[in-house]
Amino acid sequence: MNGWQRLWLVASVVVVVAIGVLRYEQFPTQEKIASEHRYNITFWRGCKVYFQEMDAGKFKRDSPCSSYKRQHAEQSLENELEAYKYKLGLLPERRFQWVATSLGYWLGVNLAALLGILVVRWVIQGFRSKKSSS
Repeated sequence: MNGWQRLWLVASVVVVVAIGVLRYEQFPTQEKIASEHRYNITFWRGCKVYFQEMDAGKFKRDSPCSSYKRQHAEQSLENELEAYKYKLGLLPERRFQWVATSLGYWLGVNLAALLGILVVRWVIQGFRSKKSSS
């Protein structure tokens, strides 16, 4: 391997590690889906309590639920369990998409780096003195 190929190989490894580190937090897991589900259930139950308090004559104007209609909040609470099961079913597909996207980023950056190295190499060769062909 010449120096340019080694440089490209080192840059390629650095890029794959950097992409892995930067995208690690976005990897879909069952725990993340469960956490989101718990948050949504808590939120929509809070909205249900908000509307019950409104019916009882207690006025809370600073609730995030005030921007929703009662029917929407109740329907969202009912739909959350189905949504959870649906998201769990999509987990393998989402993981595959995460891997494919990460590899796409790596390939794009890798090709750009390779193109950059080839351009720099071409420019450097342009500054070398030409030997007489006679």
